[in-house]
Amino acid sequence: MPTTESRRQLEMDTLRKQTRKLKKQIRAASSEETNGLLVIWRQLKARHSALSRAESARKKRSQKRKN
Repeated sequence: MPTTESRRQLEMDTLRKQTRKLKKQIRAASSEETNGLLVIWRQLKARHSALSRAESARKKRSQKRKN
C-alpha cells in the first residue's frame, strides 16, 4: 500500500520549490529588488524549518509508540 505524504510534507515540498524559484529571481534581480526578495526568502526558510522540526517530532513520537 503506497503511503501518502502528510500535510506538512506537502507544504515543505511547495516551500522548497518556491525557495529555489526565489533564489533564481534573487540572482537575476537588481540591487533594490534583492533586499525585498531576501526578506521573503528568509520567511520561507523559517516556515520550512518550523515544519521540518514539527515533522521530525511527529516521527519520533511515532517511533516511540512502535517500540
